[in-house]
Amino acid sequence: MENIPSNPVLTGEAARLVRVGEMTIRRWANTGKLHVVRTAAGLRVFDRRELERVAAARATKKSERWPP
Repeated sequence: MENIPSNPVLTGEAARLVRVGEMTIRRWANTGKLHVVRTAAGLRVFDRRELERVAAARATKKSERWPP
């Protein structure tokens, strides 16, 4: 099993940070556009730093869709 990030974020909080819906976060994780780790209980855990980078990229490129 992969290591949980040192600053873990669950799906709901990830969606709020990036300002998208939870289904979008799940879709990005399922397609490899976001790195995700699954806990033993099956929860998706994301790295806060990656989410903050995605949020910043989306804020500066409002006319473009992220991820590409």
